[in-house]
Amino acid sequence: MRNSSSGSWPLQSLDRRRLMQMIGSSIMPLIIASLALIFGTLEPRFFSLQNFGNILIQSSFLIVLAVAQMFALIVRGFDLSMGQVISMISVASALTMAHLVSVMPDAPVMAVMIGLFFGLSIGLVAGLINGFNIAILGVHPFVATLGMLGISQGIASTISGGFPVFGVPDVLAKTFLHS
Repeated sequence: MRNSSSGSWPLQSLDRRRLMQMIGSSIMPLIIASLALIFGTLEPRFFSLQNFGNILIQSSFLIVLAVAQMFALIVRGFDLSMGQVISMISVASALTMAHLVSVMPDAPVMAVMIGLFFGLSIGLVAGLINGFNIAILGVHPFVATLGMLGISQGIASTISGGFPVFGVPDVLAKTFLHS
C-alpha cells in the first residue's frame, strides 16, 4: 500500500476543483481539433491551402476588430460601439459609392476610393468622440461607448431608411473579394 502523503500518484496532489478547471479549459480545443479531423477525413479539400486562404480572407475583418478591441482591453476599457460604428460606416460608405457611381458612371474606382475615405473619416470621428468623452470628460468607457452604439445605430438606420443599399460599384467586390 502506498503512503498517501508521499505524493507518488500524479493526480493525488490535485484537488477535484482544480482538475475540473483543467479539463474545462482544455475541452474546447479538443472539440475543435476533433471536428477538424472529422471534416478533414470526410472532405479532403478541407485542409487545402485554398480553403485556408478563403478562411483568412473571410475572417480578416474579425481579426482587425479583435486587435482593435484588444487595445481597448489593454487600457482597461471596453468598446461596446464597435459593431454599430462599423454598421454606420458600411451604410454611409455604400450610399456614398452608390451615389457617386450614379453621378459619374465612368469612374467607379474613384467612387470606391472616395467611399472608403469617407468611411475611414466617419470611423475616425466616432473614435475621437469616444476618446474625448473617456479621456477628457472622464465618462466611463462602458457608458461612452454604449452611447456611441445607440447614436451609430440610429444614424445607420436613418440614412439607409432601414433598407439594404444597392448600386455599389462592381469594382468593389472584384477588388476586395477576389470574385
